[in-house]
Amino acid sequence: MQKSNNNYDVSTMGVETDAQGRHVLDLYKTHSGLTHAFVECWKAETVHRSPLEGLILEPTAGDLAITNALQQWTGSRARFLTNDVNQDMPTDLHFDATDQAFWDRESVRLADWVITNPPFGAAPLIVPKAYAAARKGVAMLLRLSWLEPCQDRRDFLIDHPPNYLYIFNPRPKFRLSKTGKPATDNVTVSWFIWDKAAQHVGTIHRSLTDWQKWGAT
Repeated sequence: MQKSNNNYDVSTMGVETDAQGRHVLDLYKTHSGLTHAFVECWKAETVHRSPLEGLILEPTAGDLAITNALQQWTGSRARFLTNDVNQDMPTDLHFDATDQAFWDRESVRLADWVITNPPFGAAPLIVPKAYAAARKGVAMLLRLSWLEPCQDRRDFLIDHPPNYLYIFNPRPKFRLSKTGKPATDNVTVSWFIWDKAAQHVGTIHRSLTDWQKWGAT
């Protein structure tokens, strides 16, 4: 992969696109470096934080890229439950994560952490449900523009501002253009982290500038 114009290409792994160039079912694969950078930064936090252990739920797991990366670090300290609405994905469950019925399932209610890269358009429906369900914390890989207090998430962000933002540069590219080439993203992504054990006030910002050294390139 090549780096250019402050963008780092993670979109060249073949994915199916529709006529508008959008990935089918909003499947945007997550480079393992994004997950490893999250784990390394979380390990280094000096303020009180919840450990990444117990049951980790990935509700929009796709091809398990995030879960596989997390497993490399957590080992036996964590167990995983994966879900994706796409029946073709190798997940434990196949339900719609925007549906409250999914979050009411007994196995889902046992989750200590909810960690995923949700479809951006569905995030306002998924993130609040994940926050309500998780016992310890939530980590969502979202465009940084998700901080904008739009009507579909304004109340949630006012009541539950993230405790941490892990902001990536160079920007990863997740999507392909109509011609099949990596398309430039207008805004970077960040891990939005809600830690229910956090004792600090406000949001701690971290800049992750060397994330691409982890994982496959």
